[in-house]
Amino acid sequence: MAIEAQLSSALKLGDLGESIPGLNTDTVIENLVKKDEGMANYLKLIEDERKENVERGMSEEEAKAEADAKAKEAVETMKKNIKPAVEEDITKMKQEYKIAKEAIDSIPTEAQTVAALVVVPPSISVPPSSANPAYTLGVATQTKKTLLKSLSIATSALTNLILIASKLKFELPSAILGLVGALSAVTTAISLIPG
Repeated sequence: MAIEAQLSSALKLGDLGESIPGLNTDTVIENLVKKDEGMANYLKLIEDERKENVERGMSEEEAKAEADAKAKEAVETMKKNIKPAVEEDITKMKQEYKIAKEAIDSIPTEAQTVAALVVVPPSISVPPSSANPAYTLGVATQTKKTLLKSLSIATSALTNLILIASKLKFELPSAILGLVGALSAVTTAISLIPG
């Protein structure tokens, strides 16, 4: 019972993740069943058996009904067997998307902050007053490290998201794939920060 409670808790946490358009358990399961090579081969065997039954004298209607029943049972069994794994992967995808989105959203604010600090740094108060280049470099270096950490988190989360989506044979919306382009642009912007 404890394992079931853990899985239920994980699914509830997944609901706190970011919603991905078109991503739902039933659709993903249907798609996986349709694209499963083993299932396709088994359904072909059922169809071959149906043809053999007709050749042996079974009526077309009886052979079709028997084949349809076997195919339906096979499909339903597969759906039932893969449902827990699909739900788990969907939970992971939602969480990874949320992590990536939040990390990417935080980067412009952090970058603007460092740009402002570099332009107007505290001054050295020994007359005549002048800007303190060591302070500017220190702030820029620290902020660049923070931005690189956010970038790394976003890259890791997006990579995991894409890998899980590929495993589930789920085509991600273009808006999510657009985040990859945003990461490239952000990487270029961060490389311009001194430090």
